[in-house]
Amino acid sequence: MLSEALEALVASMSIRSTISRSHIKIDTALRERMRSQLPASPDGTRYLTAALDALRSKLPAVFAQKCTLLVGEDLHVHVLSTLNAAMKHSVEHDVGSQAAYLAFCVCEYLLVAGRYALVIEFMAAFRRWCRRQFPTDYAMDSGLRGKECAALGLRGDFSHAMQTSRSLYNSRRRIFGRNDKRTLYSLNNKGLIYLAIGDCDNASRCLSTALDLKTDLHGREHPDTLITANNLGIVYQSQGHHDQAERLFRRSLIGFLQVFSENDIDVLAARSNLGNTMHYQRRWNEAKVQHLYVYRKRRYILGPEHHETMKSKANLAITINEMGEHQQAEKMCREAIDILARDLGPSHPDVLKTRTNLAATLSDQGKYAEADTAVQTALPLIIDKYGPKHFSTLNALEFRAILLHHMQNYAAALAVATQLVKARSELVGYRHYDTQRNVQHMMDLRLEVG
Repeated sequence: MLSEALEALVASMSIRSTISRSHIKIDTALRERMRSQLPASPDGTRYLTAALDALRSKLPAVFAQKCTLLVGEDLHVHVLSTLNAAMKHSVEHDVGSQAAYLAFCVCEYLLVAGRYALVIEFMAAFRRWCRRQFPTDYAMDSGLRGKECAALGLRGDFSHAMQTSRSLYNSRRRIFGRNDKRTLYSLNNKGLIYLAIGDCDNASRCLSTALDLKTDLHGREHPDTLITANNLGIVYQSQGHHDQAERLFRRSLIGFLQVFSENDIDVLAARSNLGNTMHYQRRWNEAKVQHLYVYRKRRYILGPEHHETMKSKANLAITINEMGEHQQAEKMCREAIDILARDLGPSHPDVLKTRTNLAATLSDQGKYAEADTAVQTALPLIIDKYGPKHFSTLNALEFRAILLHHMQNYAAALAVATQLVKARSELVGYRHYDTQRNVQHMMDLRLEVG
């Protein structure tokens, strides 16, 4: 019965792939028939099995192409519809495994597409169904939880992401072992969440350990190893170790290009990170080349309004701002903020970072009041997102003190600078370079106040 159903689907071209746009079209009549027959049929799982297996046979080739989002909206809508239908039934384990595989694949697509809330909402329901159907299948539940955790982190819900990540890592280590690839995947993600909340020491420890263990398990040039090397480079970059970061980004980029095309999202991420490091090293021309390349590629592959395209646009804007193109940089930052805030929400980390970038472009044009307004708009959201001692909070406070100084509001600037020195001293120590820079600014302001 199943084989006949599959042959009928393929023969009728109800499910077919198109080479030119690398997507799958689902026949509308078939989709509607599936939706209506599955709940009503006394043997509904017969139709479910046919749908799941047909989709499963077609999805890997599509979702393996991480470089493209040209998969039609119709595909992921149909997959989610089929999975939602599955959750109304009790099914055998092999059918449930197919459903879980489809859930994993479609969530991979949705994460790349930036549909984080949809992943979280769907996974909550789907995992409940899986636990009822297969309460002893930890491997299935673990894989689904991993996608849910990734969505929480990407959405900027760091407290829940950290809680889920810790729990998942501990349980995977206990059940699968310290060196299992699933455990190392969780360790890598835990490191990224530590980085996001500003705990660079724990982030470095997690990612360094994961890199060593992945190198032993997979080899130095395996893509999974290189992903963690790239992530560790981001930590080094955040700590100001730009030479070390650049070496890891270049290693990742070279290794990715041995396996993936120039259009792969991991390749583009490594190039983007390399451009950021060049920016911090004041190598503006080289940074511009990298950011412009990534922006154009992402615009073509992901679309002109995709959040990763907008992040590249913002990166390019802040680099050209340093090269004197202040008005163009301001325009690009405003465009990026509008789209990022619309799609991700006003308090998403990428929105907040781009708002501070906008403030920098305004300040460099002498628009200090406008720049201060931009910082004041972002600062409460940054504090709420990260806390009062996160490096993003402290950098925003430092920028505000400088803007107030430029506007000759010395007393207000001194109050912010004093608050900043206290916070930096508690976070990294009084003798740290960043703290001493803030101490010098505080002393200069005291002279101005008299």
